Amino acid sequence: MGIRQRTIRRNFKKVITSRGAIPYTMQHRMKKYYLQGKEISEKQAKAIEAKNQKYISSNDFTLWAKCQFVTVVTK
Repeated sequence: MGIRQRTIRRNFKKVITSRGAIPYTMQHRMKKYYLQGKEISEKQAKAIEAKNQKYISSNDFTLWAKCQFVTVVTK
């Protein structure tokens, strides 16, 4: 087996699922974001995280109470 074949085999290791084979490199990208039990988009989750960082960096405890918790589920 040549170097090229080993590299391709390592980079695109297949994972068998009910839908078929998915490249191993794509697996880590399958994430779902939830806010208070409802699914939200990745863009919304990142915006909420940015707001949370702004609130946390403040010394005002009333802003800390406005922080929202986003749950990330990786499949």
